[in-house]
Formats: sequence, structure tokens, C-alpha cells
Amino acid sequence: MHEDDERADFLLKNGLVSDDGGPAPRPPLFEWSKEVELLAEISDLLKAQRADTGAINSKNHKWKKPQPTPRPQSAIERAQKRFERRQHDDIVAKVLRNRDQN
Repeated sequence: MHEDDERADFLLKNGLVSDDGGPAPRPPLFEWSKEVELLAEISDLLKAQRADTGAINSKNHKWKKPQPTPRPQSAIERAQKRFERRQHDDIVAKVLRNRDQN
């Protein structure tokens, strides 16, 4: 897969990998099962344990919250995001319209 440019383009185009170094993309819901959920929970617990151990052994003892394993996005979450985006777009349109009138 590391040498498959077409596959890499497909994954980037469909938002299945992060190209900007940001958080890992969320997995599709059809791939999520109870077993995968349990593995994600174990992964999160191990990350927290590693963060705890690192904080204890560091000089300043600062605990940095680890990034959780990505979970699938539900339809409710997507609808909420669309609603918030529409509200934002409406506010921006009103502000720009008022600015143009002045």
C-alpha cells in the first residue's frame, strides 16, 4: 500500500486519511463492531497509562491528555455539524450583507 499511488489518492480524496498531520480520520461505521470498540477502549487505556507513566517520570510532572482513538461519526453527529454550519453561514451572510449596506 505504501507504493500504491492510486490507492493513496483515493484515500485522501475520500477523507480516509489525514494529509495535514491532524487527527486521524474517523473510521466508517460499517467497519465498526463490538470487538473493534473494545480494542479502541483498550488502546485509549494504554495511551492514558503511558501518559501517566511519562508524567510521573518527567521533571515537571505535567500530564498531557492523549488523543483518543477515532470513533465512527453517527448520523446525529453529522446532522449536528450540518446544522451548526448552516447557522454559521447564515450569520456570516447577515454580517456581510449589513457591511455592504453601510
